Amino acid sequence: MSDAADPLFRVVEKARAVAGKVTGLRRVAQDAQIREAVVRAELSAALHDAMLIRSELSARLRAAALAAYTAGMRQQPLRSRAGLNRRLELLLLRLGTFGKAAVIARSGVWTGTGRPLFDLRHMAAYARRGANPAVMPPSMLDQAWYLEQNPDVAAGGDAPLVHYLSAGGYEGRAPRPLFDDPLVSPTQRR
Repeated sequence: MSDAADPLFRVVEKARAVAGKVTGLRRVAQDAQIREAVVRAELSAALHDAMLIRSELSARLRAAALAAYTAGMRQQPLRSRAGLNRRLELLLLRLGTFGKAAVIARSGVWTGTGRPLFDLRHMAAYARRGANPAVMPPSMLDQAWYLEQNPDVAAGGDAPLVHYLSAGGYEGRAPRPLFDDPLVSPTQRR
């Protein structure tokens, strides 16, 4: 009997030892899962902080780029367009392409390069092209939109910026979408 009890006793002892090892392994696995969860939480927090810093740096870079861009722009004061200036403008318009380029140059709305003759040649070339919706002058005018909104300008064949400076602005026409001129009453707008 002791021989039969002996193998059974050994099996039970081995089963208890295995159960103890399984319990130990479960604890190790649970500890590993807890450590993994903590590490994931720490990584998520670090990623959040890094993304926040990146966003702040990106905003600073955009602000610096805007400041550099606006500092590099040459702002020309807009001229008064009443009285003698208006008569001079009308006289210049009669001189053809050069006169139209002079009207654009005098208005101060053309974003030039700072080289007057170069800019004047480009203004004259722009005035010569006429009502071409594909051309975008370096100014506040959205040429394609202006021609679309004012078919009479497109039919006339004049360059839209020249038209806006010589007549469209006085008539209350907008140079681009979402343009709101507080000096023009709503009844004057087309």
